[in-house]
Amino acid sequence: MTLSDDRINYLSHLILKELRAKGGANFPDEAKVLAGVKQAIHQFGSLLDTLDTQIRKKIGTLKRNIPEGSREWDLLYRQYFDEELAKKGL
Repeated sequence: MTLSDDRINYLSHLILKELRAKGGANFPDEAKVLAGVKQAIHQFGSLLDTLDTQIRKKIGTLKRNIPEGSREWDLLYRQYFDEELAKKGL
């Protein structure tokens, strides 16, 4: 999952705003909090990219050739994706 720096910046500010509004959180150093949120978004995106690669490879190694974009391929992709997220505790 590739997001532009502008999109990540926007999302990190939204998250910080929600944390303040919902939890009444007050952060003494907002720059550090924003940097941490941005890093977490980057790491999650990298994880999703890795999972995508693994899942595509797993589907590609099945005995039957399942064309990408078919209903069966989509169902397998979702199933494997959910399984991998569960393994990682997400």
